[in-house]
Amino acid sequence: MVARDAAGAPPVGLAALAGGPLRRVFAPRDDSERLDLDQALLVVRVAARRDVTVMPATMFNITAVTQVLLAGRPDQRARVLAVTEAGGALGFAGLEEETAGLFATRCQLGREGSGHRLDGGKWLVGLGEDPDGLVVLCHDGGRGPAAFSLVLLDQESARATRSPSDSRASGFRGVSFGRFHFAGLPVRADQLVGGQGEGMEITLRSLQVVRLVSLAANLAGCDTALRLAWGYAVGGADRRLQTGPDAVNRQDLAVATTALAVADLVSAVAVRAAQVVPGWAATGAALAKRLVGELTSEAVARCSDVLGMRGLLTDGPLRAFDVVRRDLAVARYVDTSPQDLVRELGTRLDAAHRVGGAGRPADTGLVPRVCALDGDLPPFGLAAFTLASARPDPLVPALLEVAPTIQAGLTELGDSGRDALTALTALLTELGAEGRGTDDREAAPGSTASRVDRHCALWAGAAVTLTWWHNRGLPLFGLPPGSVDWVAPALNLVLDCARGGRFRLDARSAEQALVVARALLDGDRLVSAVALPLVERGAVTRGDAAERLAAAVPQR
Repeated sequence: MVARDAAGAPPVGLAALAGGPLRRVFAPRDDSERLDLDQALLVVRVAARRDVTVMPATMFNITAVTQVLLAGRPDQRARVLAVTEAGGALGFAGLEEETAGLFATRCQLGREGSGHRLDGGKWLVGLGEDPDGLVVLCHDGGRGPAAFSLVLLDQESARATRSPSDSRASGFRGVSFGRFHFAGLPVRADQLVGGQGEGMEITLRSLQVVRLVSLAANLAGCDTALRLAWGYAVGGADRRLQTGPDAVNRQDLAVATTALAVADLVSAVAVRAAQVVPGWAATGAALAKRLVGELTSEAVARCSDVLGMRGLLTDGPLRAFDVVRRDLAVARYVDTSPQDLVRELGTRLDAAHRVGGAGRPADTGLVPRVCALDGDLPPFGLAAFTLASARPDPLVPALLEVAPTIQAGLTELGDSGRDALTALTALLTELGAEGRGTDDREAAPGSTASRVDRHCALWAGAAVTLTWWHNRGLPLFGLPPGSVDWVAPALNLVLDCARGGRFRLDARSAEQALVVARALLDGDRLVSAVALPLVERGAVTRGDAAERLAAAVPQR
């Protein structure tokens, strides 16, 4: 990874290994080979923890593929699947233009005879160097969100309209962000994807899938950052974790481990919910994007503090940390900026409260299917993904229903865990009673962000509790079945955030978190509830790597 980053080269070999299993999400040879979204998330994580740039090198293709599979005609779907199966790549020229905002796009689709013509340009297009095709989002002359259409260009047109681009991001070095210019390009009616004016809806629906699977970049990069910081902190006699001078490091590493554990659970629940309750995926994907972005950013910042200047040097023994840090800084803005995400979530939460979603009874059949990590999922189908969240949140009502049983009958959580669960339940009950979460959401400029982050933290608490509750017989996070060393720190962390704090752990929770860190990091396991064993030592051939990567997908 370090050598590739220094050379500005793409991760070709690693992308080829990861791209094969990912293609099985959309283009399996038969249904028995189809990957579920949670398995795809793990595949990307296994690869991306070695090089985060493998995510954009494979995921840019998925955006365009998803759009065509969602709304394209049978012949368009067949063409895209053939390209995908052959290992080809389609670019998506969508939301970015250098001199125009989203709804003021200057890329225009105009009428010309029996067809259309495409004029304008697109900027920062992923896989822009050598695409096998290009899906273009363009303005078709109407107004508002229904004024956009999608056009599928073939390989010849895509490559002919590409122009050199000198734009480079500080991270994801080696990934091409191309520039395309269209000057009266003829477009036939059969090149439209979906109906005219449906382009924005199709794009936003397809981005739910991309948003979910791309969470793997944050999780994988954070895993690598934490592993590097942990190795430095415990690697020498003068740097061992102890209660004396390294007490600050202990707190930082405990918070970083817990934040990554919560981000892992949020991601797993969100991708599983997208298959079980696809009508809620729009909100679930947005919640997960916000939570995972904030949690992993905090974890990497804590790791950076542990490493100090050593983690910022481009030529030192820990230079891999600098690569990961830069890559994750760019990943934070993939598909949606943090500000736009807060606005979107604020709108979605308001809509859910208006229809009474917070007070609906729990659907007891849905939650085990979402949260039981060894349970089968229904077939993955894009058609059920909607632009608005037509279904209510499946988690919060279920937690409110089961929380009294946990608090009254179980002692495993300990006083700290039970107190945190009691407080979270009270806050969730208060949130539902308020109807809109707060009475002063318009009172101050920061109130929307505060309300959104409070809701996100409470939702994370529900995900943590219900995942533990429905997997008590499984060895989660590399610990024996039934262990709660990961539960209490996770609940206390999200509770602190829900109360307006910023990622703190008490002394007891910090010690429990370090138990989890030792089990996973000293045990060479992925920092995940599904704690896959990692290959850290010894020579591994390319054939071995491919076999191990394929075996990394858990078989239920």
